[in-house]
Amino acid sequence: HQEIDSRITRIHGAKDLAGARSLLRAAMAASRKHFAHEERVVFPLVERVMPPETLTKLGTVWLRRRHMPAHWSA
Repeated sequence: HQEIDSRITRIHGAKDLAGARSLLRAAMAASRKHFAHEERVVFPLVERVMPPETLTKLGTVWLRRRHMPAHWSA
């Protein structure tokens, strides 16, 4: 994530369009590689070792923390 974030942040400081495009392409390639690994390796592993109920609870907690304003209560 840090590599991807770094490249995206550096796009704003690019001196020309070609440099910005190069950084964006590099960020996109790193993103694809990262997410492909998660889909191929990490998620199947987690699904094998955690019961569905636990995954559902974790997903609900993540969704609430990510998308609900802090003053809302569940």
